[in-house]
Amino acid sequence: MTTSTERQRRRRQRLREQGFVDVTVSVPRQRRHAVRKFARSLQDEAPPIAGGDHLRNAIRALKSMRPRLRAAGVTRAGVFGSTARGDGGPDSDIDIVLELDVNKVGGILKYIKICESIKAEVMAVCPGVSVDVADHGAMKPRVRAAAERDAIYAF
Repeated sequence: MTTSTERQRRRRQRLREQGFVDVTVSVPRQRRHAVRKFARSLQDEAPPIAGGDHLRNAIRALKSMRPRLRAAGVTRAGVFGSTARGDGGPDSDIDIVLELDVNKVGGILKYIKICESIKAEVMAVCPGVSVDVADHGAMKPRVRAAAERDAIYAF
């Protein structure tokens, strides 16, 4: 028998995998219809993404690679750094962060192959821009904290 907490945790996990976030907000009873209407309108519209075309294109590329990356052992992939913050200049690169299932990825050669395929795919949609790929688990604590603060995840 599962508890209510376990069911809620699984429900939120399924929503995250589908690209949604479960949010609980306390509002006055008379405003609940307005809040529900607003929440539904957010589901219908394309979410606004901060930053320029590089961010949008990189996120689209990562989303299109999702089945292959999941099969290879990538549990999450996103963009961080100046591109995600929207303050990158013309010479800025695109920084990709990966969270890995190390048991699925296996060795360093497979990891390198994953990184190279991501770089190639993102550079194809953002020509002339360099791409860096980083493993979330291997980042130094200060860099990891900054990456977590800036990251926009494709999945």
